Amino acid sequence: GAGGTYATASGGNAMSALIAPHELGHSLGGLNDEYDYYQRGVPGGTYTGPEPDSIHHTLLTEHEMKAQKKKWWRWLGERSEAGGVIGRYEGGLYFSKGVWRPSRHSMMKTLGYYYDQVARERMTERISAKVNLVQAHTPTDAPVGDDRVLWVETMHPASHRLSIAWTVDGKTAGKGSNLDLAGLHLKKGTHTVKVTVTDPTDFVRDPAIRTSPALTQGRTWSVNTSLKTPSATMPVDFSSSTPTGKPVGAESVVYVETTHPARFAPKVHWELDGRRVRGGDRDIDLGRFRLSAGTHTLVARVGSNSRVWTVDAERPTVAYALSKAAESRVRAGHTSEFVFDGPFTMRLTGTDDRPGVVISEFRVDGDGWFNYFGWPTDSSAPWLFTADGTVIDGLTYGKLGKGRHTIEYRATDPSGNIGKPQRFIVTLR
Repeated sequence: GAGGTYATASGGNAMSALIAPHELGHSLGGLNDEYDYYQRGVPGGTYTGPEPDSIHHTLLTEHEMKAQKKKWWRWLGERSEAGGVIGRYEGGLYFSKGVWRPSRHSMMKTLGYYYDQVARERMTERISAKVNLVQAHTPTDAPVGDDRVLWVETMHPASHRLSIAWTVDGKTAGKGSNLDLAGLHLKKGTHTVKVTVTDPTDFVRDPAIRTSPALTQGRTWSVNTSLKTPSATMPVDFSSSTPTGKPVGAESVVYVETTHPARFAPKVHWELDGRRVRGGDRDIDLGRFRLSAGTHTLVARVGSNSRVWTVDAERPTVAYALSKAAESRVRAGHTSEFVFDGPFTMRLTGTDDRPGVVISEFRVDGDGWFNYFGWPTDSSAPWLFTADGTVIDGLTYGKLGKGRHTIEYRATDPSGNIGKPQRFIVTLR
């Protein structure tokens, strides 16, 4: 793969789907490699330059980062999404010494792991900057009367809601997608109405990023109480929504948008498995219902119209298959334990009650979740564990080390449901 102006990845290998987001880290995120080598198998030497411009490399100590409020000081000590904790790990920028990175291994160092929080914050900023939080709104190019409803249509993340806040002449006036001016009983004259839309994602901690146009956008209207809105008939209907043609996950935020009559905001009613439930004015967070396993039906109604979604609350499962062990037993708590006298293989097979790709992952001794892609040279071959690992093209795979280890495994289905992690124990003698 390559990550210059455009991110590219060749498709004919087991790791292609992991190479692509790494290269996007370069081309879209402006992230650097965290490799401690330039040529595989050859240590990179010692970095002797100044403080790197890279947001995820530094010469500073953890104390200096906190004291100076620089680099990844806001994330220090957090459990890393790529395993371990966010701290200070030597090596990066193709050097093995003299420069430090936030995590022992993240996507920018080792394919298969997640972005750590430092890289993820940057990617969130850059991806968000490619779209508009505010997708449509009441026109702002001319004053409006106080007898109408102002509205905005926003982006709709699948995992959480955006914050939408309205002010009139600088004072809080409401929340949500619509503001009914008639209900505010404004004093005669002109007023300034502003809406601010913010993405509250916890992927971001830097206030400068949070308040940037990538994550915070606003619109402003001039309201003149002497103006009257012309009468117009507009049918009440849906204008867009979360796609209904495929299941949504049990923790998804489902949304709808409606038409926009000038003098009232259509009311959306939600039903879950035939029972009326409360949602937001234009969305509903399914996660708060803690749905039981299986299939559920979600319905949104506005006027005489409705939209229906199938909710997939059945979590995927993973089966593991190991090569023949020297010993095996089932411990208390129904945890299987295996003993191997040498190298062994592990195959993970994810399954779901619906068609589509199921992504399997595993982690060793509580480290970061690692994408199971088969074996680097053959996606149909199982993962090979050895005491010292297997060197392929200068990189080491499957290094387990002798002794007792806990291997956890889980899967994610096409609807975004993540299965409950299971585990087994291996001892490599």
